[in-house]
Amino acid sequence: ALSRIKVFNKGRIHCLAYDSMGIQQKWQTREISGYISDYVIGDLNNNGTNEIIFSAVEKGKSVLSKGKSYIVTCMPVLK
Repeated sequence: ALSRIKVFNKGRIHCLAYDSMGIQQKWQTREISGYISDYVIGDLNNNGTNEIIFSAVEKGKSVLSKGKSYIVTCMPVLK
């Protein structure tokens, strides 16, 4: 039963776009430790440029230690 459990300890967000030849990657974030639990694209600081904001969760070092979660903002999202 435990063989089907997936554990994600790092993550990255990729932006893909379709052109006449197929799907192409426009950009990607750097690798983040922990797993990315949610994201949103929006103008966080009201400067007219969209950013990507996501939450990441990092598990604890041992069974007895607590994990941590954090919010990350990344590069502008190109339209």
